[in-house]
Amino acid sequence: MASPGTAIDLSSSYGVAYWGFIVSAVLYGCIIVQGYIYFSCYPKDSWLLKSFVATMIILDGGITVLAAESFNYLLIKKYGDASVLLVMNDAILSEYILTWLVVTASQIFYASRVYIVNKKFWYIPAMIGLLALGSQAAIIVLFVKLFREHRLVENLAKREFVVLSCLTGGMSSAADIISTGAMCYFLASHRTGFRKTKQLIKMLIFYSVNRGVMVTVCQIAILVTFALKPTGLWWLPPHLCLSKFHVITLVALLNARSKMRPHRDDNVLSIMATDRTSMRHSRFKDKLSGPRFALRTSPKHEERVMPSEPSSSIFSYHYALSRSSDRSETSITNIESEERSEHQAQNVV
Repeated sequence: MASPGTAIDLSSSYGVAYWGFIVSAVLYGCIIVQGYIYFSCYPKDSWLLKSFVATMIILDGGITVLAAESFNYLLIKKYGDASVLLVMNDAILSEYILTWLVVTASQIFYASRVYIVNKKFWYIPAMIGLLALGSQAAIIVLFVKLFREHRLVENLAKREFVVLSCLTGGMSSAADIISTGAMCYFLASHRTGFRKTKQLIKMLIFYSVNRGVMVTVCQIAILVTFALKPTGLWWLPPHLCLSKFHVITLVALLNARSKMRPHRDDNVLSIMATDRTSMRHSRFKDKLSGPRFALRTSPKHEERVMPSEPSSSIFSYHYALSRSSDRSETSITNIESEERSEHQAQNVV
């Protein structure tokens, strides 16, 4: 054990990383809460989606445990041994690989959401996926080189490591920026003159922008701090929080669906349906591939849309819809336009 006279001040290196770990542990607590809300409120979601969310939460928990073990090894098990501070141990390297695996999975999932919004421009989500996979490939190359260099921390300052790290961060940031911009643009193009559809799309854009800003700022912080001083470990705090931001925003977007559901009581509307409008509604009901309508006419000729059965889409959910119309052909056309736009926006989550 080192004497007080030979104590090493780690406040500017591992001390900074330690506080970054504290923040990341708090963020993982938020993920646990979001996960509990998701599995409690959406039991009818597809098993594929629930398995994906559970895997992301478990992997991020593994990242948190590995980060804790890293500090336990460096500052407790090997306390006073300055030589261990020069080598990246197995827990640190495993945490780094898992972090980028979670980031890549999150970006590919978000690329699939962009594809659902607008399938015509399929090459945009394809580009996002390629950038995400490219950043993962650069990480693998970096770690192969790092193992060949005996995992020494000082080797991070070498030009090849700086270039690979900047390439990884740059491609990942580009994927997040493109996906956020594409999502907002495509959602905005589906806006109609109907209040509830506008509110739904506005909320989706809000969550998309928040996600994009959080993960992009974190990526840029890692990129800049690593490029300036790789061995200073100032890049570790944002790195420890990176996977947390991806998982939190992903689960929060899924949980936000409860806020997007229309209130049935506020949308019960009376109509005076003619034979022509009733036939038009019947044809429109058969054309819908998502929610199915149950129509009921009251003595006062009220038409009410009852809650639909769960949609067959993997990432959608069942919800209650109700709309009004008058006897005119124009109002029926407007209802069809609104339903198409809202159904496509709902499928994003």
